[in-house]
Amino acid sequence: MPPNYSPKNKHELLDILRTIHIGEWEHRYDNPDILDGTQWELIIEYSNGRKPEEYYGSNAFPTNYDELTKLMGSYSIF
Repeated sequence: MPPNYSPKNKHELLDILRTIHIGEWEHRYDNPDILDGTQWELIIEYSNGRKPEEYYGSNAFPTNYDELTKLMGSYSIF
């Protein structure tokens, strides 16, 4: 599914991501008390050879995760 936005360039996209404060996220969010639920993953790859930033969750989310899903669009696979 394509995102709900179309940034003019990578700088605009990075500015949008900064407003969500992804740099403050933990790299892993887990809630082991839920046996079946939602898993998610966000990988930010860089073109300059920098190591990718990887974020993952299982039934747990950062506080501003909803802002990211609204920005990028979301879908479920059943």
